[in-house]
Amino acid sequence: MTTITTSPGFDMGRVIQRTFDVLGQNIGPFLIISVLFIALPTELSGLTQTQKGGGLIKFVLFLIQLAASSAGQAAAIWGAVNALDGGKADVQEWIRQGAPHWWRVIAISLLTGIAIALASVLFLAPGLYLLTRMVVAVPAQVSENTGVFVAFSRSADLTKGRRWAVLGLVLLLFVPLTILEFLLIGFANQFHGGLTAAVSSPVTRLVVLPLFVCVTTPISLAGVAALYVELRAGREGPGAGRLAAIFD
Repeated sequence: MTTITTSPGFDMGRVIQRTFDVLGQNIGPFLIISVLFIALPTELSGLTQTQKGGGLIKFVLFLIQLAASSAGQAAAIWGAVNALDGGKADVQEWIRQGAPHWWRVIAISLLTGIAIALASVLFLAPGLYLLTRMVVAVPAQVSENTGVFVAFSRSADLTKGRRWAVLGLVLLLFVPLTILEFLLIGFANQFHGGLTAAVSSPVTRLVVLPLFVCVTTPISLAGVAALYVELRAGREGPGAGRLAAIFD
């Protein structure tokens, strides 16, 4: 069981250690959620995308994939934060507590994506600033059961004064995963036809992406949960999550 310790300030190494600690000690729930909520819908959606016609069916499956993925993200993040606060690795409880937040996760992800895209139209820096400001909005919403806009405010407050460090951590954790994804897609398609053709190829949709999300989704979700716990503990002191749970 992983529990948070005294956190006088932001420590990047501690976030990384917690990420892999909570992942290693709860690998079963993480994999179950990744397979059921993310990999299988990705596989089904990819299967239909490789077929001609059926535009309505493709769109419906895309919506199902989006909802399932968001429910899985919420469940895994809730479980990771709960585990870091000393909770048990009960996948049914993770799903029961986290999955109902799926629609708020969609709203947060959509608004974050739009805001970052608009801010990055002319310069990259505003987009990166918003990324670091909004990075823990989803775990804040899922763990504290807030509204969407309250979650954004909560994320902004938790990251205030630490955004350079947060940006460094985000780049350290997620840029290598993105590079790895493109390399796997390229190798699977033998780098023929360019990136656009490789991304849309059947081998990518049916093999590479489902396997890739099974491996990387637990890492990314455990990472953002550990980041949220670190920021919360640094702002409010260790045990803040357990104290709040008493009054739920």
